[in-house]
Amino acid sequence: MESLLHVAQHGSIAAAARRQGLTPAAVGQRIQALENELGFQLLERVGHTSRPTEACIRLLPHARELVTLANHLAEKADMDGMSGFIRVGVISTLFQDLIPPVLRRIHAELSGLPLHLIPGTSMDL
Repeated sequence: MESLLHVAQHGSIAAAARRQGLTPAAVGQRIQALENELGFQLLERVGHTSRPTEACIRLLPHARELVTLANHLAEKADMDGMSGFIRVGVISTLFQDLIPPVLRRIHAELSGLPLHLIPGTSMDL
């Protein structure tokens, strides 16, 4: 559902893939699996763009709520008071020099929190 929300927001599977750090094929497979499970089409694919179908538009608020609830599940079980995750947006030129020491420090100090690296351009991030 998270991939579906990204596609609906950004208008393409490729853009959603960049936001999630996945390949476009992986995002497409996620959407297709969700369509198969629900039994109806969620996206209208036209060229390089994808837009939500009417059925999908009706489901989007509920999908957002489900994704939010799922992201908060880990917080409910955390006994140390630290919860959530760390999301770091990174442009490609920083991957080799600046990011490795930053990631080591984050991992050392906040090892209980999942880390999500989001590659992209300055404008996207």
